[in-house]
Amino acid sequence: MVEVGGRKFRSTLKALHQVAARHSDIDFESFGQMLLAVDSELRPETYERGLELPTIRRFGLLVQRLEIDAPDLAEQLTQTHMAGIYGQTRFLPHHPEVLEGLRGRAVLGVCSNFSHAPTAERVLTDAGLRPHFDAVTISEGVGIRKPRPEIFEALLADLDVPPEEAVHVGDDLSSDIDGAARVGMRTAWIQRRVADPERALEKHHGARPTWIIRDLAELLEILEATC
Repeated sequence: MVEVGGRKFRSTLKALHQVAARHSDIDFESFGQMLLAVDSELRPETYERGLELPTIRRFGLLVQRLEIDAPDLAEQLTQTHMAGIYGQTRFLPHHPEVLEGLRGRAVLGVCSNFSHAPTAERVLTDAGLRPHFDAVTISEGVGIRKPRPEIFEALLADLDVPPEEAVHVGDDLSSDIDGAARVGMRTAWIQRRVADPERALEKHHGARPTWIIRDLAELLEILEATC
């Protein structure tokens, strides 16, 4: 947990500042404020339009604003940030077996909002999941974020599956459930990481999930009942 400008949040900011401090004498608070300013500057042209903001671009602009002459610094910051995110990743040991069972009945793909595709691929590989997927679509690669339709359509094209025959699984009611439903896909809302599912549904005004599940393994029963 870090604090910048009176705001507290989880962040890799301390590690990022340590990297930048090798090239600049900027203090932690000023570094944090500059990064927040960069995020505010980039948000209208990226996230607010449903476009991805690649991590390397974010840190590239930060290095420019700090006026640091270090050609590799943006990449160093990217790797530091992604190492922090990867370090928070937790793998569920039963998921590879679940996917193996699912793949016996359907083609499988990943549609993910992630600003650094190599890290997303690393997570899938280290979790033992990547061999089970026929296609992987990461927002950094296509430049589009869920819930915009283009990212779902890109994955469906790679899988060669029409939307009405596909089921999208996700934990975000807006990005995953409403976004996929608008393309014509059926949806499964997985609640394992949702703190208050009832409250989340109450606040959600988009499409309702076709199914509600607590664990990925429940998809096997859904496929058996619908296919």
